[in-house]
Amino acid sequence: MSKIHIPYMGSGFFRELLTTALAAMLAQGIGGIEFSSWRGEGVELLLEDPPDRFSTDLAALLRERSEDQALGGKVLESPGTKVGGNDKRSLSGAFESCYGVSLPDGVTYPQLFREAMLRAADMIDSGKLDPLKSLQSANLRGEVLLGHIGGGASLIVPAVVKQMEFYERSTRFMAPTKGPTSLIKMDELWFALLGLGFLECYAGYYGGSYYFVTHPLLDTLVPTGEYRTALETIRAVTMVNVKTKRNLRSQEVYELALSLDLARYLESAEATGDLTWPVRIYKQTRMGKVQAAEVVVDVDLSSLLRFSTEYIRAMREREDIWVEMRGGLQTPLEALAAMAEAELSRPIQGDNEMLAYLIAKDLYRAISAGRPELILDVLSRALRDVRKMDRSGANIYRPLMIALKAFASKSNVDAVLAAAGG
Repeated sequence: MSKIHIPYMGSGFFRELLTTALAAMLAQGIGGIEFSSWRGEGVELLLEDPPDRFSTDLAALLRERSEDQALGGKVLESPGTKVGGNDKRSLSGAFESCYGVSLPDGVTYPQLFREAMLRAADMIDSGKLDPLKSLQSANLRGEVLLGHIGGGASLIVPAVVKQMEFYERSTRFMAPTKGPTSLIKMDELWFALLGLGFLECYAGYYGGSYYFVTHPLLDTLVPTGEYRTALETIRAVTMVNVKTKRNLRSQEVYELALSLDLARYLESAEATGDLTWPVRIYKQTRMGKVQAAEVVVDVDLSSLLRFSTEYIRAMREREDIWVEMRGGLQTPLEALAAMAEAELSRPIQGDNEMLAYLIAKDLYRAISAGRPELILDVLSRALRDVRKMDRSGANIYRPLMIALKAFASKSNVDAVLAAAGG
């Protein structure tokens, strides 16, 4: 058994992506690798199998993850924005130099990383890329070089990663540069690993924003072996977020809706249900000429998910009060959350005064507090407000009224209280 030392940078979004890629490698057990220790700014691993087995396994991992439903499927579902500007100029030359092909016309950032993973896998299989040599080659002083850098144009960190890192944390090696100049360069393997972390954490592009999900405790979970549940959590949340396209305008409504979505997802055979919280959610939006983090929030859905799981289970016996929504039949609470999102995204319809949003926000807080008596109080006020609105004859948006009436029904109230343990 031999040791290998992989050096890489400090903290922040860039490191979170690379650490996620490392966790994916460890979870796959490529080449029989095991975690040894964190050392300096990098990691020391134990390598049990011969180097050629490690190379073969790593190529298989990159190819498999780029094409499977969990990662490659997310790119098909939500392609993202096209590579442009300085990135297009720099990466066009790098693709010619590194891969001997042109940068695909109209390629998006997620597609770019997926392509880089496939290209690196082919290079490893053909013997043109030595993973162990690349992983242990790094210069972290001055101009940062990750991997074995040749004399041609080098791969650089794209703006979708670099700009958010710099403008949030002022990370030195992510400072803005012009033209092909960059303070960090990577070879084909490191770029592929950045891509692996990027696609693991990619939670979709919609509404003019990118969403990413990382695990803030991953560094501490790797030594304990609990990184597998952290990866499962990232994969579950990103898969659900890509599919449902929840907009993080209100943290309360977003978390409530996401917990209900996850409860549905965890009913399926593809999910294990073994999750570790919190996760860190990034909402990245273009502001002027740069990609910046509009929202960065650590989310612990453990209480909400327990409630949502019990609620969905209880509602399976009450499907007569489910509501027909654009995405199909939904439980009254899911319909309420959808109406709350709609109220936040457009001007108030009629005289509803954002009632769905207020109920969802108060219910979120009561559930998170774990106090059934607070939930009962929220339900009581909601029932009173819905009855008052219904009797007023006011101009109420019809889908909202349908959702509110279903939420206020005795059958739904009983399900909410049962889920809350009240």
